[in-house]
Amino acid sequence: MIGLSETILKKLTKVAAIVNAEKQLYCFGVIRHEAAPDRWDVVVSAKKLRPWSTDAIIYLAELLKKELTIAEMVQIAQVVVLPRDNEWIVALNRTDQHRPGAIRRVLSPQCCDEALVFRPAEDSARGTVAGQAAGVLPKGRFK
Repeated sequence: MIGLSETILKKLTKVAAIVNAEKQLYCFGVIRHEAAPDRWDVVVSAKKLRPWSTDAIIYLAELLKKELTIAEMVQIAQVVVLPRDNEWIVALNRTDQHRPGAIRRVLSPQCCDEALVFRPAEDSARGTVAGQAAGVLPKGRFK
């Protein structure tokens, strides 16, 4: 299993915190699908980001480019901005436990090898992001 390095996780946590501060984050996740074991999809939902819009994708791509090196960027397959009620966002946000400051790894053999979920901590004013367990994720790709 190929995972993301601690360095990249810290950088993604920083990006998620920026999105939270600027766009009121609902969910920020990275998902690795079986078909591309060395690439990750960045999945985001935020109050002030219009789902599926080019502007939202450009906003996120610019944040990622500021934080990640070129070699790290190559590990990102796509950036997807989804509505809050999308089945992927609902599944990623499903949790039994909230541990501020933690990143939770989620395994789901139905759709992907691994998912990492970053969610706003209760104290979003400090820009911290907490991870959440997601349970079973939807099958297939984003729709």
